[in-house]
Amino acid sequence: MIKFRNTLSIKSEGWQDGYGTFTYSFRDKDRVMETARLIFEKFKTGDFDNYFGLVSNEDVMKMISGKAISPEEAQTNFEKILSINDLNSEIGYYTVRKKETDEFIGLYKIIMIENGEAEIGYSLLPDFWNMGYGSEISEELVKYAKTIPQINCLVAITDPENYASKRILKKSGFKSVKICEIDNLPSEIFKLVLKNANP
Repeated sequence: MIKFRNTLSIKSEGWQDGYGTFTYSFRDKDRVMETARLIFEKFKTGDFDNYFGLVSNEDVMKMISGKAISPEEAQTNFEKILSINDLNSEIGYYTVRKKETDEFIGLYKIIMIENGEAEIGYSLLPDFWNMGYGSEISEELVKYAKTIPQINCLVAITDPENYASKRILKKSGFKSVKICEIDNLPSEIFKLVLKNANP
């Protein structure tokens, strides 16, 4: 699942938009961000159970890898996530929690690929679909990416039949650039060139 509104005014403490103020702060090497309803924090060792609950859910994984993953594969992937998070304080894999209850509802990622390109994406537990969280997460991902100088372009990958995700991406200015197979799965690649991109 990838998923994505506009008006933006930059203030010293964050951005003010229709969802509220988008803020961030540092705690150790973990960047903490929040919107009006959600809080994002980098995955830590103690988050494995939440991660596995997400990636072992058949409904969640159907449009991502085609199937839920085993505990062993999840553990391997989770260790890679922790390693990626340790490499850079500004990007990586984040838990998504409801601000009011601290309930885990999903994850999002922003990771460098190459040549100034970064891939973004997210997934949510089914109980939290169709509540506007996807748009809220994705909009903040785009805004946040614009503050990172080394990112010139965002890449998002979704299933060609995931029409909801495609609508959100297009609304945010992403353009479909390629339909192909990735890891033997049908995929559609979208790109968004940021304002700070090199000409």
